Amino acid sequence: MSDITTEGHKAADEVNRSAKTIEELVLGSSMDATEFLLPWIAVLLSVIAALMIKDWTAALVRGIRFKVSPAFNPGDVVFIDGDEAVIVSIGLIRTIFEKQGPRGTVWHYVANERLTFLKLEKVIKPAN
Repeated sequence: MSDITTEGHKAADEVNRSAKTIEELVLGSSMDATEFLLPWIAVLLSVIAALMIKDWTAALVRGIRFKVSPAFNPGDVVFIDGDEAVIVSIGLIRTIFEKQGPRGTVWHYVANERLTFLKLEKVIKPAN
């Protein structure tokens, strides 16, 4: 009987030691996971910020190019996708066009980066 009791105590001691080991593993692995993931999260946030800055800079450059272009100036009569309009303002980020329609005078705010997708024609000589 003493052999059985001794073996039972040994088994219980091993279970207690393995429980502590599992607890230590869980705490240790969570710290390892944090130390592993933190640099990757920083890289991901840096890439997102870099892409946002890239898009903003590209839009700004397109706006500056359209603003300093001698082809279009505020007050010019143009056709946007077949509709007559007048350029009200050319900004660094957006251009304002004025159209006359059945609803009255309407101002269209167009981002300068979207101007490349519009059919924009300038009226040189008005038709008689």
